[in-house]
Amino acid sequence: MNVLICVLFRDSEFYLNTFLDCLGKLINYNKEYDIDLYFIEGNSRDNTHQKLKDWMHTCKYNVVLYKQDINTDMTKYQRLAILRNMARESGLKEDQDYVMMIDSDISFKEDLLQRLVVSLERTDGVMMAPAIYVEDTEFFHDTLAFIKDGVNFVNIYPHHKAFPQSSGLIEMDSVGDCFLVRAIKNM
Repeated sequence: MNVLICVLFRDSEFYLNTFLDCLGKLINYNKEYDIDLYFIEGNSRDNTHQKLKDWMHTCKYNVVLYKQDINTDMTKYQRLAILRNMARESGLKEDQDYVMMIDSDISFKEDLLQRLVVSLERTDGVMMAPAIYVEDTEFFHDTLAFIKDGVNFVNIYPHHKAFPQSSGLIEMDSVGDCFLVRAIKNM
């Protein structure tokens, strides 16, 4: 199976090493998948772009890094939608089975991709996303992109107890931060 993993970066220098370490472990754990990486970095005021370029020169993965500054007059969600669509359209190849979008400010376990693929296939779903919990707490990471029954969760620290970790599959109206979808062929 072939997977395109798209990641957006902006002012990510502080947590970039942690993210890239998680991503490397995920790729190495999922050897049965042919994984392509498509990175878009834009509007950063720190050394994110240079650190990504340096990492690319040392890694053994198939990765494309694209620089795209975008109009900051738009809302955060308009910018994210444009950049995510750009990453998907630019990186998607005919033979890819899945597209995974993941934000650069979260950490994750190496079996995340496998678990999402298995869950998507088992449910014959269109999209699968993990619940992103704040490490060592019972709080859910507030993304402002998760909507349940048409209502956004409240953006307050320390996030919120949206649902228990052991609750299994929960239908959502939309997702953000990290999700897996089936690739659309013949685009």
